[in-house]
Amino acid sequence: MTTNDFFLVVVSGIEGADANPKVRIIVDPLRHLQPAESGAITLTGIHGATSLIYDFTQVDVSTPEDAIVEPG
Repeated sequence: MTTNDFFLVVVSGIEGADANPKVRIIVDPLRHLQPAESGAITLTGIHGATSLIYDFTQVDVSTPEDAIVEPG
């Protein structure tokens, strides 16, 4: 937690056949997120924190790659 490469990774959207997973990487989360009072440690402010976000779209694997025609 005291090094510059400490980060929090939040993965969402992974359930279901039509899932579009999203990976959010928050560098130095203890500086960018605020604790919330409760019996457990909860950090708030994920959507406003400086982070890297990777969105994944679903790929149709039922079509063979050699059948895909690229435009142009």
